[in-house]
This record gives sequence, structure tokens and C-alpha cells, in this order.
Amino acid sequence: MKITWIVGMAMLVGNFSVGAAEFTKAQKSKIEEAVKDRLSDPDSAKFKFPPYKGGDVYCGTVNAKNKMGGYVGFSPFQIFVLSGGKSFMLIGVGGDESSSYVLNKSCDDAGYSL
Repeated sequence: MKITWIVGMAMLVGNFSVGAAEFTKAQKSKIEEAVKDRLSDPDSAKFKFPPYKGGDVYCGTVNAKNKMGGYVGFSPFQIFVLSGGKSFMLIGVGGDESSSYVLNKSCDDAGYSL
């Protein structure tokens, strides 16, 4: 009886554990849409999506062209993950040195090494 209970509890805990995961294509599209609204040339955006670590914060990077037509290099973005990944709210996109520093620090604290 005890063995059955222990195995049952292990299965229950295993089913609810949250580890690194990938967002679906639809989820990535929602994230891209939110980030692109802040870019000078949204059509030029190239994204990097590290594995989602669970929780309510997610960080990735985006590279896009500036107003002069040159790529600026990958900058961090940070979002709130709402309703278990059904929706997202943009926290910020790094563009200048100070905002990139703040986002990189916050993302690092959340476990994302960008």
C-alpha cells in the first residue's frame, strides 16, 4: 500500500513540474507582434527565443534595422507571461545602453543568460 502511494505521488508531482520548454509557433507570433510594435523597422526583426524557464517572466533577444537602415545587434526584450502562456504583455525592449542594461540584469535574475 505504501509503495503504491509513493509511486502515485511521484507521478502526480512529475506531471505538475515546470521545466524548460519551447513556446509554440502561435505563442512566438504573439510575442513577436508585441515586440515589433516598438521597432523602427518591424519587418527586419530577427528573434532568438531561448527555452522558457517557467514563471511569469520570459526574456529573449531581437535584432532589427534602425532608422538609418543598419542592423543594431541583438537587444533584450522581456515580457510577462499571462494565463499560462495564453497571452503576453511586453515589459520592454532594449534599445539604448541603459534600457538594455536594466533588461539584461532583470533577465539574468530570472535565469535567462542573454
